[in-house]
Amino acid sequence: MEGSKRSVKKDELTSLVEQLQLDNFRLTLERDAYKESFESKKEDLEQSQKTIEQLQKRLNDVNLQLHLALEQLQKGKAERFGRKSETAESLQLQWLFDEAEVTFSATETEEEEEESVCVAPHVRKKHAKHKLTTLESSTALIEIDHTEDCPVPVDPVTGKAMVLCGTHSEDKVGFLPAKSYIERHLFPVYAPKEAYEAEDGTNNRIISYPLYSRVLKGVMVTDSLASEVIVKKFTDHLPLYRQEDIFRRKGLAISRQSMASWIVNAAKALEPLGKLLHKNVLQRQLVNMDESPLTVLHEKERSSDSQSYMVVQVGSGGGPTVVYYFYDPYRNATVISSLLSGFSSVLQTDGLSSYVTAVENLTQNGHSCTHIGCWSHARRSFTTLGKGAISKENARFVKMIAKLYKIERDMRQKYSEGFYASESAFVEERVSKVEPVLTAIYKLAQEKIAVAIVGSEFYKAVKYLLNQWPRLKYYPYYFNATPDNNIAERFTRPFAIGSRSWLFANTAAGAKASALMYTLIENAKLNKLNVHDYIWAVLDQAPYCRSEEDYNDLLPWNIDLSDIREKKQLISKAQPVKGRTEDYIIRGGLY
Repeated sequence: MEGSKRSVKKDELTSLVEQLQLDNFRLTLERDAYKESFESKKEDLEQSQKTIEQLQKRLNDVNLQLHLALEQLQKGKAERFGRKSETAESLQLQWLFDEAEVTFSATETEEEEEESVCVAPHVRKKHAKHKLTTLESSTALIEIDHTEDCPVPVDPVTGKAMVLCGTHSEDKVGFLPAKSYIERHLFPVYAPKEAYEAEDGTNNRIISYPLYSRVLKGVMVTDSLASEVIVKKFTDHLPLYRQEDIFRRKGLAISRQSMASWIVNAAKALEPLGKLLHKNVLQRQLVNMDESPLTVLHEKERSSDSQSYMVVQVGSGGGPTVVYYFYDPYRNATVISSLLSGFSSVLQTDGLSSYVTAVENLTQNGHSCTHIGCWSHARRSFTTLGKGAISKENARFVKMIAKLYKIERDMRQKYSEGFYASESAFVEERVSKVEPVLTAIYKLAQEKIAVAIVGSEFYKAVKYLLNQWPRLKYYPYYFNATPDNNIAERFTRPFAIGSRSWLFANTAAGAKASALMYTLIENAKLNKLNVHDYIWAVLDQAPYCRSEEDYNDLLPWNIDLSDIREKKQLISKAQPVKGRTEDYIIRGGLY
């Protein structure tokens, strides 16, 4: 019995083991199946996650491109339709000079027309005096006697001084607003003291001219009319072809080519005055500079679509404010350095790298020039998308920069009212008020540059601010400096007013002449002078100048215009010659 029981238990145990083995085998198969399924699903999930990541990256790229494209679209709309007071494009700086009508060579002067005379068996060209213009017989006439100004010539035959035997006249057309007149210049004619018969084909009479020569020697017009042409062109923005039509309606036949030659020749003669004004700019405590693009059609070794530049310098502090215009095909550091040669004070500009290099060159040459930046350009970078699209991040920077301007405005008002005892007291308080604002702006910029979208307008604005920070932070320490360089930009606006009428300069000589004329005119405006009278006086008095001291008397804050006032009074009294019926024929002359 016991043996049978043991056998039964053994069989049950064997059956149980087999059952457990079967269950274990089954479970192993299920486990392997589940494991295989899990691995497969895991791989599918990982692949799906990779696909999602790739799609998300592509979506981010597309969103970024769309964001940047929308920014550019908004920027274009703001530039085209938005307010232009803060944009350089508004100045239309590429349309600076009204010289499309100037079609002459710099060496050309008023040429006499050639008249064909038939002489068998060929045609010989005979030079005839050109009747440049004709005036009515009722035109007022003034006689100006130069007898006292002219030296008495010596007879080359007898060696004795000649005696006065008459006068020689040359007529010039003068001009006052809405009134033409004639200046008749009388020059003494001398003959030998002891009469004798001259050789065949010669004349023993000599016309004596003043020892000095006019700026516009031999032209048919007075300095007053030439100054009128200059002022209309560079102040009233009337192109020369329009002035030609205006003069024609008044009965004056004056070609645009003649007017253009007057401008270029006058500019050449007045270069010493321009150089003296530039010297005064560099003697000031602060110089603001800006440059503007300009196209010159005919320039040596350059194509007609090449971009040239007009550089504007404004000097202030330590004397009257002075402005100087300079034309050059380039705006590189070499050009900028030449314009700042010897300068050892404070320079304020925009972010052009050429200015940085130029200041480094000055420092290497032993000149302690301090370079400060322009907050207007920094602020402008945050407002490129226009007021309607400005973000909260942009707005924060704009508002903080506005605090700098409010501090400046309030303190300048108080200074004008005598609130501060000295310039140093003004600077000390400005530094204390501005430094906390500057610190906050810089800290915010460092925070935002790390999270801004690379390539976005906001990123570019913050990057520009940080790059310019070494120069932006220094303006509070210099009394004459303000937060921005807008004073230099304002002096480019005379070019923009006539932007619909002219697009380019014709010649390099014309562009240089324009720079000189704008220099004289804008300095006259700064000193509250009548621009026409100032140019007239400069043309009148320049021939007497032989040294820098002489030209110093022609500076707008030194010049005496009493002679011009006397001439105006004399002109106002001019009357037509009674009984004259013949028209006046104006030919110019040697004076």
